[in-house]
Amino acid sequence: EVEEEEEEEEADAVCGVCLNDEAEEGNAIIVCDDCGIAVHQVCYGVVDLPGEDDEWRCEPCGAKARATAKCELCPMPLGALQPTQEKRWVHSACTLFVPGLTCEDPIRLRPVIGVPQIPKARWSLKCGICKVKGGAPVQCANAKCFFACHVTCAQKAQLFMTIREDAFGDVTREVFCKKHRLKHEEPNYSTCPALAADPAALVLVLQGHLGPPPPVVGQTGQTHGQTAGQITAKRKGGAADKGGARGDTTAGAEKAEKKKGSAANAANKRAADEISADTHAGASQGDTQGPAGKKPRGKKTADKMAPIADTMVPTAAGEGNRDQAAARDQAKSSANTPECSQLVGG
Repeated sequence: EVEEEEEEEEADAVCGVCLNDEAEEGNAIIVCDDCGIAVHQVCYGVVDLPGEDDEWRCEPCGAKARATAKCELCPMPLGALQPTQEKRWVHSACTLFVPGLTCEDPIRLRPVIGVPQIPKARWSLKCGICKVKGGAPVQCANAKCFFACHVTCAQKAQLFMTIREDAFGDVTREVFCKKHRLKHEEPNYSTCPALAADPAALVLVLQGHLGPPPPVVGQTGQTHGQTAGQITAKRKGGAADKGGARGDTTAGAEKAEKKKGSAANAANKRAADEISADTHAGASQGDTQGPAGKKPRGKKTADKMAPIADTMVPTAAGEGNRDQAAARDQAKSSANTPECSQLVGG
């Protein structure tokens, strides 16, 4: 009975990287026996599947580091983490969408390299979803928008996320805010309408089953563990209490929030200009790449995860949307790595 339950669990599992539940030969979904995170073989770089009676553990659990492993690029705890070259941890999805990152082993997708080279200005961006300033947020792909958010926050909010490959083989990964989501195109990454209707289940998929149990009915907006959303909620609650003591009106609170949003956008704009300048400078100097690898059998996705110029960051005034030439040159110089993210969300 236990084995049947485990088989049913894996059959119903949703990948904690791409939020897709489809599986095929050579790209099965496997579940960690310790933390419960489910991942596609391609999304997590699993080459050899465990036997029927064998256990399988994700990288943090296998290294007995799950209790201390934390993503360097976002505040979401737990989840599908991979080690970096500096012996730290980053989420697989964050690795895909934060520009400039690649993998030393392009098949197993680890260790991740390039984290220390992320422009300093990116670390100063403030997430427009969890309101936390920290990590390495990405910006809305609209050239005139300075909305920024963590990759996992974008997944939780079910923002428009897409991956494109042009005629030159250059891969572009983009995130759009709700205001600028594309109207004549469907997102092809990390989209799941069923999970979007159940925030608690969505967080459980992204983080695994190691966290506290799901909230009871009526509390589906809550998340598991001490996440950035809970921290922000506490801060907002405290601010509301103080506002009531001062006799602030609702209109006054909204005006203050709008002012904060404008200030955050201005700060993100300044950071965007710095990131753009660093990106252009880096494009002329070249980036350190990992070795190329062979494509595992059964994969339908392209073996390329090339570091590209930050197409999610608007350039300085007068420079246009993005430096396509720099992005193309930088992408062509990169090593081939497995593109695990072109799975279409269910």
